[in-house]
Amino acid sequence: MNNGFEKIGEFELDMEALAKPVLKWTLILSILFVGIHYLINPFPSFSISGFLLSILFIIGEYILLIFLHEICHLIGFYVFCGSSISQLKMGLDLKIGIAYATTTQFMRNKDARKALLLPFWLTGVLPLIAGIYYDQLTLTLVSAWLIVGAYGDFAMYKKLRTVPSSIYVLDDSTQPKLHLYKKSDVHD
Repeated sequence: MNNGFEKIGEFELDMEALAKPVLKWTLILSILFVGIHYLINPFPSFSISGFLLSILFIIGEYILLIFLHEICHLIGFYVFCGSSISQLKMGLDLKIGIAYATTTQFMRNKDARKALLLPFWLTGVLPLIAGIYYDQLTLTLVSAWLIVGAYGDFAMYKKLRTVPSSIYVLDDSTQPKLHLYKKSDVHD
């Protein structure tokens, strides 16, 4: 028992199993969104210097949006789940190749689901719209990658939809895993 909560289960992402569909969707959405971008905006002129500059923009935008993706999770934990600033943590796990944001706060299932999907909208969909609208191909391409980057968030969201909203969720601070709890009926 943990602070009046009783553990009833857990969900863990299998990062190796996610690799193949993530790669597939990265290719599909990259081609699709670049195609849509060029249907709406004219083809740019090509130059070696422009190409090299675009690569630098892609790297910079990708790093920035990954960082913002994790910040969005923290904002979701704070706004939707009631986590305090001191309960929030963000980092990078180079062993499994992920950036992460977590909270030590027990979250209601329905609130945890909101926090899981917030980055999809703010670092995936909005940059896609901005990239196409402002004719920024690099942003359009990076947004495709960040939309796919939310694949794990959607997998967790899908699993959380299978349990009642009354269940509490505790994010694992070291692994891509969610622990499920119910409030304990025992009063000390």
